[in-house]
Amino acid sequence: MEKKDIFKFISLILLILLIGSALKWYNTEKQLDSINGNFDKLKQESEQKLVDAEIIAKKKIEDAAREAEVKIKQADSLKNIYSNLIAREEKKLQNYYNNLYRFSGGDNYFNDFAIKKFRIDGNKIFVTIQNNGSQSIKPNFKIYFLNENGFITSEYSDIYVFSSIAPGETRISDGEVNFRYGTPVYYCLWREY
Repeated sequence: MEKKDIFKFISLILLILLIGSALKWYNTEKQLDSINGNFDKLKQESEQKLVDAEIIAKKKIEDAAREAEVKIKQADSLKNIYSNLIAREEKKLQNYYNNLYRFSGGDNYFNDFAIKKFRIDGNKIFVTIQNNGSQSIKPNFKIYFLNENGFITSEYSDIYVFSSIAPGETRISDGEVNFRYGTPVYYCLWREY
């Protein structure tokens, strides 16, 4: 083979390699364009899904907030109904027991000139009696304890037959109480002087 033929042959091989590289580069560019197109499409779809998810989440939050508002209004309504029922029942009891008080833990007070307050610790009762008058008194009294239905669940009494409370004197009367028909909700005072 002559030099010229070798040169043509090498030139032909180089040309083939160059064309192959160009085709390979073209295919790679085409694949990259396709990949970039797919990436852009996936990116757009992901962004749209994110927007859709935000819209759905916002709607669910708004729905939950509306539902919570409705539940709160219903609870307030039930609370008002319950308060009205309690007030109505207290009024009925108040008509029957003219000096009815709501029972609470700790000290419970009376609007009375001698019997001031009481407290209950376990089943022990302590009643504070104070004479602010100018004469001795014999404050015979009973405290009635009523359950939520108005039934007397217990009572405590103190009767002064042979003794009295001098002017300016304060006494603590104590004893036991046992609640037979449930925890007291109200109490009232009966007294005789």
